Amino acid sequence: MLNHLRILVFIILIPRSPLGASQPFPEPDFNILRLRQWTSEDGLPQNTVRSLCQSQEGYIWAATSAGLVRFDGVHIDVFNRRNVPLMKNDDILCVLEDSKGVLWFGTDGGGLGSVFRDDWHIYTREDGLSNDHVRSLAEDNRGNLWVGTDYGLNRLGVEGFSVYTTEDGLYGSIITALDCDVLGTIWIGTLMSGLSKYDDGAFTNYGIASGLNNISVMSVYADFIGRVYIGTLQGLFVLNVKEERIRPIPRTSYTPVTALTASEHGLWIGTMADGLFRRTRDAFDIFSSEDGLPDDYVHTVLVDRTGRVWAGTDAAGMIRMEDPLVKTIICDGLPEHVISTVLIDSGGDLWIGTRNSGLCRISGGKELRMTDKSSGLSGNRVRALYEDQQNRIWVGTEDGGVTRIDPDGYLDFNRRNGLFSDQVTSIVQDGSGNLWIGTDRGLNRIYDGRIDGYGPEEGLADMVVRTLYRAGDGTLYVGTKGGVYRHERDRFWILGSGSEYSEFEVNSLFQDGEGILWIGTNGNGLLRWNGERFRLFTEADGLLNASIYSIAEDSDGNLWMSSPQGVFRVEKQSLNTAAEDERRSLFCTYFNETDGMPSRQCFGTAQPGFAVDDDGKLYVATLKGVAVFDPSILNRSRSAPSVLIESILADGEALKFDEIVSIPPGTEQIEVRFTAIDFIQPEKMRFRYRLEGFDPEYQFVEPGAPRKAIYRRLRASTYTFAMNAANNTGVWSDDDLSIRIVVPASSFRRTVLRIIIFSVLLFVILACAAAEYRKRRKQSGKYRTSTLDPERAEEIVPRLRSLMEEDKIFLDPDLTLKDLAQRLRIHSNHLSRIINERFEMGYNDYVNRYRIEEAKRKLADPAEMKKGISEILIETGFYSKSVFNTAFKRFTGITPSQYRRKQSS
Repeated sequence: MLNHLRILVFIILIPRSPLGASQPFPEPDFNILRLRQWTSEDGLPQNTVRSLCQSQEGYIWAATSAGLVRFDGVHIDVFNRRNVPLMKNDDILCVLEDSKGVLWFGTDGGGLGSVFRDDWHIYTREDGLSNDHVRSLAEDNRGNLWVGTDYGLNRLGVEGFSVYTTEDGLYGSIITALDCDVLGTIWIGTLMSGLSKYDDGAFTNYGIASGLNNISVMSVYADFIGRVYIGTLQGLFVLNVKEERIRPIPRTSYTPVTALTASEHGLWIGTMADGLFRRTRDAFDIFSSEDGLPDDYVHTVLVDRTGRVWAGTDAAGMIRMEDPLVKTIICDGLPEHVISTVLIDSGGDLWIGTRNSGLCRISGGKELRMTDKSSGLSGNRVRALYEDQQNRIWVGTEDGGVTRIDPDGYLDFNRRNGLFSDQVTSIVQDGSGNLWIGTDRGLNRIYDGRIDGYGPEEGLADMVVRTLYRAGDGTLYVGTKGGVYRHERDRFWILGSGSEYSEFEVNSLFQDGEGILWIGTNGNGLLRWNGERFRLFTEADGLLNASIYSIAEDSDGNLWMSSPQGVFRVEKQSLNTAAEDERRSLFCTYFNETDGMPSRQCFGTAQPGFAVDDDGKLYVATLKGVAVFDPSILNRSRSAPSVLIESILADGEALKFDEIVSIPPGTEQIEVRFTAIDFIQPEKMRFRYRLEGFDPEYQFVEPGAPRKAIYRRLRASTYTFAMNAANNTGVWSDDDLSIRIVVPASSFRRTVLRIIIFSVLLFVILACAAAEYRKRRKQSGKYRTSTLDPERAEEIVPRLRSLMEEDKIFLDPDLTLKDLAQRLRIHSNHLSRIINERFEMGYNDYVNRYRIEEAKRKLADPAEMKKGISEILIETGFYSKSVFNTAFKRFTGITPSQYRRKQSS
């Protein structure tokens, strides 16, 4: 579960008023802070998170009361006594990674722990630690680890532990907080004795006499300019080191301060009961449950390397706050948030059409004007917006025809004065100033105050008009439920007449600067028309969705498309390249709620669905507001993700590895698990890997698929496993991460020995069978050549069919002949023979036949149309896209994408 909470104030629109009545309106605030939350429902062992840190590899590590957590943005791994036997206590109080990459953690009674490359250690009182209750950790600039316990301060260096208590000058021995400043001074918070510092072998103590009005210290933070912030049970204080003066921080009196850190956006303050504060030079912001924070008790605050703020709470798990990649305009004053269409006029005003409640206008970002049927609009269900050459706004509705808005008022056009229908779908103006209006019953033109109509007599065979588009050369295109028509010499001509693509249902049209016409269809994908032929792009080519609602282009040459599953962009050049080489796949960057969109589902039956302002920002109509994309901001996040190999398993057992790993002899299956760290859009990471010497080409792992590679029965050799990753912006890691995998020769020799033994046994069996055959032929003339009892075979066949057809055991991608034989309780050799003789095929073909039938069912099922082919192949038991495509074509004679198109036509 990922909860997406908005913390700052949304745009509040005033109540409905006539369009001509302007009222003050606050400037829309697009900088809405977004909050994401991870709880036990997402994999945390429980929801109390006491400490956070980020490792050099990029992982977020969390201390919880039920174990240590490692998080890569998608997967949560938990380490506790179940999988780390050395751990004596699962209640983790603090966590820190030192400069050498060793992760340290303190427990509530189980001592101090460390882990480095899966090498775990535990230190307790028996090793010199003063107490096994470890509350806080810090590292000084000499690489020493400082450990705060319930009985004194510990320093762990090359010579072991050194312990400091009240006998050495500390005021108190229960250490609650530690930090080290840039000079190497250690700052120590104590539970009941105030603040201490350790410098040059001596302690200095600060209490009430020094200005620290509360001596129960819960958090300490030393900044880079000589200030130490002290969080206590009754407020926040700051010590100016040069002046040796402590003063209280305003607006924090009597607030229990549990956590402190800083970022470029100010000082972040976690509290026990009042949420999270942010203090800057000019402001003091409060984020609490009233603003959407899931818990007001904040144990810890972390600023990661990208500047994002993380917090661990007492009862609501782990949260992260960030400015969303996609901004939102939500009009709280409207009767509904379902936005049908958007338009930016020549003056820069934003017009927003709604599904059922009329039209609103944001002018200069500071005022709102609204209109609906009660104030002059012909209908409330707005489906089309257009600005003509005279800067008049035309509003097409689904229930009242068209209204023209100009300074003189409103003018309606509907069925009573000549329109074919009051259900208007699109509006456009030609070079002569004529207005063309598409409806669900044909096409109309308004000229010289008159309305005429076009239909089959003029070549427009399909009367259900979905969209209109005027190209740069003045050509008028009409998208209908049955294809695209071009207007020429007062007649209409269908594009690509006779082509299988010429009758697709059209949602949107767009022509780029090179004259290529892009056609968004309803469920069939994206069509490219170069004036001579079509090229179809579908999900099999890499598109997010086959229903393209609207199309726009940015200044960087990317095409943007809205769909039921979000907004996605793809480089136009890659589309053009793929049009010439069908082997090339596309890389789509896609956006949904995880990036800040109010809803991934865009509105699909209105025009225009996109609006682009002078700064290049794109505005998109969705079912919960207007999503605003700024390509310039999105391009700033084009940093390559860091890739990691997390584990290598041989027959399920984890192996130790560095730059090389040796596989134990006799290993049947090798599994490589990998990940990449990029917290911008972690769920949308893509991977590619290759085992050099085995894989002929890279294997791809799409978002959501298991991040692992599996190899079975590798021959003896030394291989190189190479992999890298790409984030959602399409930036791949600079270099492959690689590791050498050595499969020893002994495993190969054992395999040869097994083959020899099997061959000898087979020879003996066949010799005995031949002798028995000759004997029985002489005696009874009957034909017997096998030790497999025919009655036993007859019993196995229906049970085998039941496993495949009812239990669908073939969906398990790891299913082997041996596994299947064990389920049937027969020898695998006998099962192989039954499959060969009864079904006249080998084991792999037998299983893949069922998998392909299941894939065919899913590809033809309308309910499964939103799923991509990559997702379907995983669901039907395949690991590899190339294996799936090869098997599908062998059994059907066509590719999966061709089969889907054939079924949907």
